Amino acid sequence: FASISPTASATGVVPGATVRVAYGEAINPAAFAAPAIELRLAGAPVAGQIAAILNNTVLVFTPTSPLQANATYSVVVQPAVDVFGNVQPQGAAFVFSTIDTLAPAIQQLIADRTTAVEGSVVSVTADLGLDTDVASVEFMVNGAVVRTDTQAPYDASIPVTASLAPSF
Repeated sequence: FASISPTASATGVVPGATVRVAYGEAINPAAFAAPAIELRLAGAPVAGQIAAILNNTVLVFTPTSPLQANATYSVVVQPAVDVFGNVQPQGAAFVFSTIDTLAPAIQQLIADRTTAVEGSVVSVTADLGLDTDVASVEFMVNGAVVRTDTQAPYDASIPVTASLAPSF
């Protein structure tokens, strides 16, 4: 293969993506015994069309519907046959993941103390568990953002003021 797109283990693939396989020479698209490119989601085949382009040096699988976000797809590319009848030794099999639109969930907030008095500072850390694709964490007090942290560990030092006192 000269190139394959999306690449194996790619992440953040957009829903409008196609699967594109480029060869170093012209192939015979009619020589495939099975679909040249098979795309699957959760084990089920994804409907689409395969087209040979650029003088039969590239195959493109275009899904009938856009890819689902937050999903992992598997791809199987069958061995190709060139115009002289030479069979490629092996095909390819790989997975890729589409864009992640799910917000990470804070597993727990950890404070450095259980009680605080006015004038002190409470340090708080947001535990995001195994989530690694976090752009930022906003720490809010009474509906207002007091700190935005863009790197793990996500923490904030929050001054304890009179405005934080409970009202009964």
